[in-house]
Amino acid sequence: EALLRWHHPSMGIIDPDDFIPIAEKDDTIVSLGTFVMEGAMAQLAEWQKKYRNPDLFMCINVTSAQVFQEGYFNLLQKTCARSKILPDKIVLEFSEIGFSEIYKWNSSILGEMKNAGFHIALDDYGEGRASIRSLVDYQMDFLKIDRSLSLEALSDDRKRRLFELMIHLGHESNFQIVVEGIQTPEILKYVIGSKAQMGQGYLFSRPCPPQQIEELLKKQA
Repeated sequence: EALLRWHHPSMGIIDPDDFIPIAEKDDTIVSLGTFVMEGAMAQLAEWQKKYRNPDLFMCINVTSAQVFQEGYFNLLQKTCARSKILPDKIVLEFSEIGFSEIYKWNSSILGEMKNAGFHIALDDYGEGRASIRSLVDYQMDFLKIDRSLSLEALSDDRKRRLFELMIHLGHESNFQIVVEGIQTPEILKYVIGSKAQMGQGYLFSRPCPPQQIEELLKKQA
């Protein structure tokens, strides 16, 4: 997953939670999103060529403001073609709010993305901003369970039941399920038992620069 960090010359590394909300107040988030998309696809193309790993794909977070911009879908396709990446190696991740806004504005755009080969993911599901019906209405391939549920599933019976319900609904809807927030071996064991297909979290790795990921890819190769 392509994650954004701001390396400030005097303040050091600034977390996206601190600067993304500011960027979302104007068109800065659109240009920032384009920057991330182009960089992530270029990086994936480099790794695909170097390590020839057919299973390697990239998840890119997308905001509704980007999609609302005229020509976004065309830009997405052109960037993918310029990087010589097949669309099915790209997962476009939308927040619950972003998904809802796009669906209300023009739900067909999501279908166009899927028809072009791109995969769609609903990110951070479980924050409470999207209804259960959204799992039926939204056109997506991946359902990412929010870490607030997985982190407390072993200590809170209500969170555990809700977590297991979401996994069940995801399976019934034929989504690929990704559990976020896997930070301990105990949580990993529980998630594996839930039959989720994928997981991510600090137990595997904290966010790291491309150079560190290359070391992992070298070992896998």
